Amino acid sequence: MRIGYVILSHRDWEQVAWQAKILRLLDPDATVVISHDRRDLEGFQRISELEDVSVQARAGGRADFSAIERWLDAVQLLDELGGVDFVILLSGQDHLVRHPDAIKDELQASGDGRMEYFDVSSPEAPWGEREGRSRYHYAWRSLVPLSDAWAWRLHAIHALNRVQPWFRLNVAYGSLRVGRLVGPPPSPLRTIYGGSQWHALSWRAVQRVRGLVATRPDSVERGHRSLVSDESFIQTIVMNDANLHIQQGAARYFDFSDAHFGHPKTLDLSDLDAIVASNAWFARKMDWHASHDLIRALDRRLGVG
Repeated sequence: MRIGYVILSHRDWEQVAWQAKILRLLDPDATVVISHDRRDLEGFQRISELEDVSVQARAGGRADFSAIERWLDAVQLLDELGGVDFVILLSGQDHLVRHPDAIKDELQASGDGRMEYFDVSSPEAPWGEREGRSRYHYAWRSLVPLSDAWAWRLHAIHALNRVQPWFRLNVAYGSLRVGRLVGPPPSPLRTIYGGSQWHALSWRAVQRVRGLVATRPDSVERGHRSLVSDESFIQTIVMNDANLHIQQGAARYFDFSDAHFGHPKTLDLSDLDAIVASNAWFARKMDWHASHDLIRALDRRLGVG
């Protein structure tokens, strides 16, 4: 089985380079594509010097369609390089926990891969019904960038979302955004699925996504206008296809117990036991400096000195 690892990164080129090196060392047959934020010119140049890795400079963003576009561009490159059996999407702040051979065994048994998914309109949805409607029943646009400090100051304006249905405001994802009510998406993708952005899909499932992108510009346009579309666009396409067989769960370890504006905890060596016990494939998020001891401990467990 051949795996294509797609890494979306925007900072800390040393960490991204190390992640790619570990993947290639433990999975020599893999194809690694790094999509690095083109605003980090030095990082892109340094990553481009890596051997046996393909690198793309792309526009970065948060809570918008840019992550989907970067994934599609990377998948196109994987296709041009001969294709793969499964595509695993990673961030530049992920790190390998399980050996790729074990991951391949579980992927083979999964059918068409693994991802977290749930009906965003369900009362049991982790986000809650209101959050799902706010993200995907409104057409959003960004007004002005915000620092976390300003987001904290302006967070109270979210109260306006609870007293009227016509518009929504959001400051949680790096900018002040406003959304106007447009209702649910058009058939046949009326059921909106959400979940973690990070997934592993068979080439067959990847082709389903590419096919819809090529033939349904209305769905793509809707994805561009959604809030946090990278946590729903691919899930919605894949889970509305009855011919695909997806195993539940992103196979990632992350800690959102004290999350701020969608950012999980930065992990360190004290998290090692919990990470290992989770049986996850990858852990996030890592910081090259704050998580360095943890990264090295995980590497040693995989036999990398």
